[in-house]
Amino acid sequence: MYRKFLLLIFGILALTCTKPSEEMRIYTVVGSCKLPGYAKDVDIAGNYAYVADDQGGLQVVDVADPEAPLIVGSYPTQKRYVGIAVRDSFLYVASIDLGGLKIFDLSLPESPSFVGEDGGWFSAYGIYAPPQDTNYVYIAGGYWFIMEDVSSPSFPGFRKRFSTSGSVRSVYMVDSIAFLACEQMGVQVYDVSKPVAEAYISTIDTRGNARDIFVLGSYAYVADGLRGLCIIDVSDLDSLNVVGTYDTRGYAQGIWVEGNLCYVADREGGLVVFDIQDPSNPLLCAIFDTPYSYNVKVREGLIYVVDRDEGLLILREATQ
Repeated sequence: MYRKFLLLIFGILALTCTKPSEEMRIYTVVGSCKLPGYAKDVDIAGNYAYVADDQGGLQVVDVADPEAPLIVGSYPTQKRYVGIAVRDSFLYVASIDLGGLKIFDLSLPESPSFVGEDGGWFSAYGIYAPPQDTNYVYIAGGYWFIMEDVSSPSFPGFRKRFSTSGSVRSVYMVDSIAFLACEQMGVQVYDVSKPVAEAYISTIDTRGNARDIFVLGSYAYVADGLRGLCIIDVSDLDSLNVVGTYDTRGYAQGIWVEGNLCYVADREGGLVVFDIQDPSNPLLCAIFDTPYSYNVKVREGLIYVVDRDEGLLILREATQ
Protein backbone atom coordinates (compact mmCIF):
# COMPACT_ATOMS: atom_id res chain seq x y z
CA MET A 1 0.00 0.00 0.00
CA TYR A 2 2.80 2.41 0.93
CA ARG A 3 4.64 1.60 -2.31
CA LYS A 4 1.50 2.33 -4.36
CA PHE A 5 1.11 5.64 -2.53
CA LEU A 6 4.69 6.65 -3.40
CA LEU A 7 4.17 5.70 -7.04
CA LEU A 8 1.04 7.86 -7.12
CA ILE A 9 2.91 10.86 -5.69
CA PHE A 10 5.78 10.46 -8.17
CA GLY A 11 3.27 10.20 -11.00
CA ILE A 12 1.56 13.44 -9.99
CA LEU A 13 4.91 15.22 -9.73
CA ALA A 14 5.92 13.96 -13.16
CA LEU A 15 2.75 15.36 -14.68
CA THR A 16 2.92 18.76 -12.97
CA CYS A 17 6.63 19.56 -13.18
CA THR A 18 7.72 21.69 -16.12
CA LYS A 19 10.33 20.23 -18.43
CA PRO A 20 13.32 22.51 -18.97
CA SER A 21 15.69 22.42 -21.88
CA GLU A 22 18.98 20.60 -21.36
CA GLU A 23 20.92 23.75 -20.48
CA MET A 24 19.28 26.29 -18.20
CA ARG A 25 20.40 29.90 -18.61
CA ILE A 26 21.24 32.04 -15.60
CA TYR A 27 20.33 35.73 -15.35
CA THR A 28 21.61 38.21 -12.80
CA VAL A 29 20.50 41.68 -11.75
CA VAL A 30 22.79 44.37 -13.12
CA GLY A 31 20.89 47.26 -11.53
CA SER A 32 17.48 48.21 -10.15
CA CYS A 33 15.47 51.36 -9.55
CA LYS A 34 12.48 51.63 -7.23
CA LEU A 35 9.58 53.62 -8.67
CA PRO A 36 6.71 55.43 -6.91
CA GLY A 37 3.90 53.64 -8.73
CA TYR A 38 3.11 50.20 -10.13
CA ALA A 39 5.33 49.92 -13.22
CA LYS A 40 3.38 48.58 -16.21
CA ASP A 41 5.44 49.20 -19.35
CA VAL A 42 8.85 50.45 -20.47
CA ASP A 43 10.59 51.62 -23.63
CA ILE A 44 14.24 52.47 -24.10
CA ALA A 45 15.69 55.38 -26.11
CA GLY A 46 19.35 56.34 -25.91
CA ASN A 47 20.47 56.46 -22.29
CA TYR A 48 16.95 56.59 -20.89
CA ALA A 49 14.23 54.15 -19.90
CA TYR A 50 10.74 55.64 -20.00
CA VAL A 51 8.31 53.88 -17.68
CA ALA A 52 4.52 53.94 -17.67
CA ASP A 53 4.23 53.79 -13.89
CA ASP A 54 0.45 53.46 -13.54
CA GLN A 55 -0.69 55.85 -10.80
CA GLY A 56 2.92 57.06 -10.58
CA GLY A 57 2.58 58.68 -14.00
CA LEU A 58 5.58 58.87 -16.32
CA GLN A 59 9.04 58.15 -14.92
CA VAL A 60 12.33 58.84 -16.71
CA VAL A 61 15.24 56.65 -15.62
CA ASP A 62 18.83 57.31 -16.66
CA VAL A 63 20.29 53.91 -17.60
CA ALA A 64 23.59 55.12 -19.07
CA ASP A 65 25.20 53.19 -16.24
CA PRO A 66 23.06 50.04 -16.01
CA GLU A 67 24.51 49.27 -12.60
CA ALA A 68 23.17 52.53 -11.18
CA PRO A 69 19.87 53.47 -12.85
CA LEU A 70 18.48 56.71 -11.47
CA ILE A 71 15.18 58.59 -11.79
CA VAL A 72 16.01 61.91 -13.46
CA GLY A 73 12.56 63.11 -14.51
CA SER A 74 8.86 62.48 -14.08
CA TYR A 75 5.45 63.67 -15.13
CA PRO A 76 2.83 63.19 -12.39
CA THR A 77 -0.78 62.75 -13.42
CA GLN A 78 -4.21 61.87 -12.08
CA LYS A 79 -4.60 59.37 -14.92
CA ARG A 80 -3.04 55.91 -14.88
CA TYR A 81 -0.27 55.39 -17.44
CA VAL A 82 -0.01 51.73 -18.51
CA GLY A 83 1.50 51.63 -22.01
CA ILE A 84 4.40 53.47 -23.61
CA ALA A 85 6.28 53.82 -26.92
CA VAL A 86 9.12 56.09 -28.05
CA ARG A 87 9.59 57.11 -31.68
CA ASP A 88 12.02 59.77 -32.85
CA SER A 89 11.69 62.71 -30.45
CA PHE A 90 8.18 61.88 -29.22
CA LEU A 91 6.81 59.69 -26.46
CA TYR A 92 3.36 58.14 -26.73
CA VAL A 93 1.55 57.01 -23.58
CA ALA A 94 -1.56 54.84 -23.20
CA SER A 95 -3.76 55.83 -20.28
CA ILE A 96 -6.71 53.91 -18.87
CA ASP A 97 -9.71 55.27 -16.92
CA LEU A 98 -10.86 57.04 -20.10
CA GLY A 99 -7.40 58.56 -20.39
CA GLY A 100 -6.73 57.80 -24.05
CA LEU A 101 -3.49 58.83 -25.74
CA LYS A 102 -0.96 61.31 -24.32
CA ILE A 103 1.94 62.72 -26.37
CA PHE A 104 5.19 64.16 -24.98
CA ASP A 105 8.07 65.98 -26.67
CA LEU A 106 11.44 64.47 -25.77
CA SER A 107 13.64 67.30 -27.03
CA LEU A 108 14.87 67.42 -23.43
CA PRO A 109 14.90 63.70 -22.53
CA GLU A 110 14.96 64.30 -18.78
CA SER A 111 12.04 66.73 -18.97
CA PRO A 112 9.28 65.34 -21.20
CA SER A 113 6.96 68.13 -22.29
CA PHE A 114 3.27 67.39 -22.73
CA VAL A 115 2.15 68.49 -26.19
CA GLY A 116 -1.19 66.85 -26.98
CA GLU A 117 -3.79 64.17 -26.29
CA ASP A 118 -6.76 62.34 -27.66
CA GLY A 119 -8.58 61.15 -24.59
CA GLY A 120 -11.76 61.21 -22.61
CA TRP A 121 -13.78 58.80 -24.73
CA PHE A 122 -11.67 55.62 -24.60
CA SER A 123 -9.33 53.73 -22.30
CA ALA A 124 -5.94 52.86 -23.78
CA TYR A 125 -4.06 49.76 -22.63
CA GLY A 126 -1.19 49.52 -25.09
CA ILE A 127 0.38 51.42 -27.95
CA TYR A 128 2.54 50.55 -30.95
CA ALA A 129 4.55 53.13 -32.89
CA PRO A 130 6.13 51.58 -36.01
CA PRO A 131 9.45 53.32 -36.77
CA GLN A 132 8.71 53.51 -40.50
CA ASP A 133 5.14 54.82 -40.12
CA THR A 134 5.75 58.22 -38.55
CA ASN A 135 2.27 59.63 -39.16
CA TYR A 136 0.43 57.02 -37.10
CA VAL A 137 0.41 55.11 -33.86
CA TYR A 138 -1.85 52.15 -33.14
CA ILE A 139 -3.77 51.90 -29.88
CA ALA A 140 -5.19 48.94 -28.00
CA GLY A 141 -8.27 50.62 -26.59
CA GLY A 142 -10.32 47.90 -24.94
CA TYR A 143 -13.18 47.16 -27.30
CA TRP A 144 -11.68 49.62 -29.78
CA PHE A 145 -8.63 49.28 -31.98
CA ILE A 146 -7.58 52.76 -33.08
CA MET A 147 -5.36 53.99 -35.91
CA GLU A 148 -4.33 57.40 -34.59
CA ASP A 149 -3.03 60.25 -36.77
CA VAL A 150 -0.18 61.93 -34.89
CA SER A 151 1.29 63.91 -37.79
CA SER A 152 0.34 67.01 -35.79
CA PRO A 153 1.36 65.99 -32.24
CA SER A 154 -0.54 68.85 -30.61
CA PHE A 155 -3.79 67.78 -32.27
CA PRO A 156 -3.91 64.00 -32.67
CA GLY A 157 -7.09 62.32 -33.84
CA PHE A 158 -8.22 58.90 -34.96
CA ARG A 159 -7.81 58.06 -38.63
CA LYS A 160 -9.72 54.81 -38.35
CA ARG A 161 -11.26 52.94 -35.48
CA PHE A 162 -12.42 49.35 -35.36
CA SER A 163 -14.91 47.83 -32.93
CA THR A 164 -13.62 44.45 -31.78
CA SER A 165 -15.37 41.44 -30.24
CA GLY A 166 -12.71 41.12 -27.51
CA SER A 167 -10.97 43.62 -25.26
CA VAL A 168 -7.81 44.68 -27.11
CA ARG A 169 -4.83 44.81 -24.71
CA SER A 170 -1.94 44.89 -27.15
CA VAL A 171 -1.24 45.50 -30.84
CA TYR A 172 1.69 44.62 -33.09
CA MET A 173 1.97 45.98 -36.62
CA VAL A 174 3.68 44.35 -39.60
CA ASP A 175 3.35 46.77 -42.51
CA SER A 176 -0.43 47.36 -42.77
CA ILE A 177 -1.36 44.20 -40.87
CA ALA A 178 -2.44 44.60 -37.25
CA PHE A 179 -2.21 41.65 -34.86
CA LEU A 180 -4.37 42.20 -31.78
CA ALA A 181 -4.24 40.44 -28.42
CA CYS A 182 -7.92 40.45 -27.49
CA GLU A 183 -8.08 38.80 -24.07
CA GLN A 184 -10.89 36.23 -23.98
CA MET A 185 -11.29 36.32 -27.77
CA GLY A 186 -7.69 35.38 -28.53
CA VAL A 187 -5.88 36.97 -31.49
CA GLN A 188 -7.54 38.97 -34.25
CA VAL A 189 -6.00 40.24 -37.49
CA TYR A 190 -6.89 43.38 -39.47
CA ASP A 191 -5.57 45.07 -42.59
CA VAL A 192 -5.66 48.81 -41.80
CA SER A 193 -5.01 49.76 -45.43
CA LYS A 194 -8.58 48.71 -46.24
CA PRO A 195 -11.84 50.48 -45.37
CA VAL A 196 -13.04 49.76 -41.84
CA ALA A 197 -15.86 47.51 -43.01
CA GLU A 198 -13.42 45.35 -45.01
CA ALA A 199 -10.39 45.39 -42.71
CA TYR A 200 -11.07 42.28 -40.61
CA ILE A 201 -9.15 39.23 -41.82
CA SER A 202 -9.35 36.44 -39.25
CA THR A 203 -9.30 35.38 -35.62
CA ILE A 204 -8.06 32.47 -33.54
CA ASP A 205 -9.01 31.68 -29.98
CA THR A 206 -6.33 30.89 -27.44
CA ARG A 207 -6.71 28.79 -24.32
CA GLY A 208 -6.18 31.73 -21.95
CA ASN A 209 -6.60 35.50 -22.07
CA ALA A 210 -4.37 37.04 -24.76
CA ARG A 211 -2.66 40.00 -23.05
CA ASP A 212 0.35 40.83 -25.20
CA ILE A 213 1.65 39.89 -28.64
CA PHE A 214 4.93 39.98 -30.55
CA VAL A 215 5.25 38.99 -34.20
CA LEU A 216 8.48 37.80 -35.81
CA GLY A 217 8.63 36.16 -39.21
CA SER A 218 5.84 33.63 -39.65
CA TYR A 219 4.93 33.42 -35.96
CA ALA A 220 3.01 35.43 -33.39
CA TYR A 221 4.06 34.95 -29.77
CA VAL A 222 1.28 35.58 -27.25
CA ALA A 223 1.36 36.16 -23.50
CA ASP A 224 -1.79 34.18 -22.82
CA GLY A 225 -2.61 34.88 -19.18
CA LEU A 226 -3.04 31.78 -17.03
CA ARG A 227 -2.14 29.59 -20.02
CA GLY A 228 1.34 31.04 -20.39
CA LEU A 229 2.96 31.14 -23.82
CA CYS A 230 1.03 30.54 -27.04
CA ILE A 231 2.75 30.45 -30.45
CA ILE A 232 0.67 30.91 -33.59
CA ASP A 233 1.65 30.30 -37.22
CA VAL A 234 0.54 33.44 -39.08
CA SER A 235 2.05 32.61 -42.48
CA ASP A 236 -1.50 32.26 -43.82
CA LEU A 237 -3.51 35.15 -42.37
CA ASP A 238 -6.78 33.56 -43.42
CA SER A 239 -6.01 30.37 -41.50
CA LEU A 240 -4.15 30.98 -38.24
CA ASN A 241 -2.88 27.91 -36.44
CA VAL A 242 -1.61 27.36 -32.89
CA VAL A 243 1.63 25.39 -33.16
CA GLY A 244 3.11 25.59 -29.68
CA THR A 245 2.10 26.29 -26.09
CA TYR A 246 3.69 26.25 -22.65
CA ASP A 247 1.83 26.68 -19.38
CA THR A 248 3.79 28.95 -17.07
CA ARG A 249 3.40 28.98 -13.30
CA GLY A 250 2.11 32.59 -13.18
CA TYR A 251 -0.02 34.83 -15.41
CA ALA A 252 1.68 35.69 -18.70
CA GLN A 253 1.27 39.45 -19.04
CA GLY A 254 4.04 40.80 -21.29
CA ILE A 255 6.22 39.33 -24.05
CA TRP A 256 9.33 40.11 -26.10
CA VAL A 257 11.24 38.10 -28.69
CA GLU A 258 14.93 38.56 -29.40
CA GLY A 259 16.70 36.13 -31.70
CA ASN A 260 15.85 32.58 -30.65
CA LEU A 261 14.69 33.59 -27.19
CA CYS A 262 11.21 34.54 -26.00
CA TYR A 263 10.90 36.49 -22.75
CA VAL A 264 7.63 36.34 -20.83
CA ALA A 265 6.74 38.66 -17.94
CA ASP A 266 4.73 36.18 -15.92
CA ARG A 267 3.48 38.39 -13.04
CA GLU A 268 4.01 36.38 -9.83
CA GLY A 269 5.84 33.77 -11.94
CA GLY A 270 8.68 36.23 -12.57
CA LEU A 271 10.54 36.43 -15.87
CA VAL A 272 10.35 33.21 -17.89
CA VAL A 273 12.65 32.63 -20.88
CA PHE A 274 12.09 30.12 -23.67
CA ASP A 275 14.22 28.79 -26.48
CA ILE A 276 12.01 29.07 -29.57
CA GLN A 277 14.30 27.73 -32.29
CA ASP A 278 11.50 25.22 -32.87
CA PRO A 279 8.28 27.23 -32.40
CA SER A 280 6.27 24.02 -32.17
CA ASN A 281 8.30 22.97 -29.15
CA PRO A 282 9.22 25.97 -26.95
CA LEU A 283 11.77 24.92 -24.36
CA LEU A 284 12.00 26.46 -20.92
CA CYS A 285 15.54 27.73 -20.43
CA ALA A 286 15.30 30.15 -17.48
CA ILE A 287 13.10 31.40 -14.67
CA PHE A 288 14.13 34.54 -12.83
CA ASP A 289 12.02 35.22 -9.75
CA THR A 290 10.52 38.67 -9.30
CA PRO A 291 7.54 39.62 -7.12
CA TYR A 292 5.18 40.66 -9.97
CA SER A 293 6.76 41.23 -13.39
CA TYR A 294 4.52 43.10 -15.79
CA ASN A 295 6.46 43.67 -18.99
CA VAL A 296 9.86 43.21 -20.58
CA LYS A 297 12.05 44.77 -23.28
CA VAL A 298 15.49 43.72 -24.54
CA ARG A 299 18.12 46.18 -25.77
CA GLU A 300 21.76 45.44 -26.61
CA GLY A 301 22.03 42.38 -24.44
CA LEU A 302 20.26 43.87 -21.43
CA ILE A 303 16.80 42.79 -20.27
CA TYR A 304 14.61 45.54 -18.82
CA VAL A 305 11.82 44.21 -16.62
CA VAL A 306 9.14 46.39 -15.07
CA ASP A 307 7.84 44.90 -11.86
CA ARG A 308 4.88 46.14 -9.85
CA ASP A 309 6.79 45.93 -6.58
CA GLU A 310 10.46 46.29 -7.58
CA GLY A 311 10.13 49.01 -10.21
CA LEU A 312 12.71 48.72 -13.01
CA LEU A 313 15.07 45.75 -13.03
CA ILE A 314 17.97 45.45 -15.47
CA LEU A 315 19.17 41.90 -16.06
CA ARG A 316 21.96 40.27 -18.01
CA GLU A 317 22.66 36.66 -18.82
CA ALA A 318 25.48 35.40 -16.64
CA THR A 319 28.58 34.19 -18.46
CA GLN A 320 29.25 30.51 -18.02
